[in-house]
Amino acid sequence: MTPTKSFKRQTGAALVISLLMLLAMTMMGVTSMRGASTELTMAGNLRESATSFQAAEAGLKTAEGALRDGNDPANVIPENTTDPNYLSSTTWESNNVTTAQLALANVSTSPRYIIKHLGAWDPDRNVSAMDPGFSGYGHVSSARKIDYFRVTARGYGQTGTTFRTLQSFYGR
Repeated sequence: MTPTKSFKRQTGAALVISLLMLLAMTMMGVTSMRGASTELTMAGNLRESATSFQAAEAGLKTAEGALRDGNDPANVIPENTTDPNYLSSTTWESNNVTTAQLALANVSTSPRYIIKHLGAWDPDRNVSAMDPGFSGYGHVSSARKIDYFRVTARGYGQTGTTFRTLQSFYGR
């Protein structure tokens, strides 16, 4: 048998099979790259969410610390005023907002907080401007009058496009 006869019987099946395998491997590679890109985006979003939450929590602790130390922060909203819209960006640019002076890494903007006085409660007279709902909890001072505050803080992530808003109630 001469070599020329065996080559004439080849019709290119090896070329077709190798091209199909190359196509399948390319599709697997593209799918893997898309999956890796999606996972990278999810990890970045999780980092942004955690960073903004921690910044908001630091803002809450700063405001609560100012109240705990007996300081009267400058921008406390009086009890008989309408609540601001805490989810609106314009609220966080107003005069009632205090910026926490914290050196936080990986945040675009320092956390900000708003303190609203909710009223006073005198357990001796059982008179309150609000129902505190905290009876039996915490320490009652010798003065017996407890002022209640709502602290709302907003923290920002590394890129500045993510924020978290947290609230706490504080009595002193």
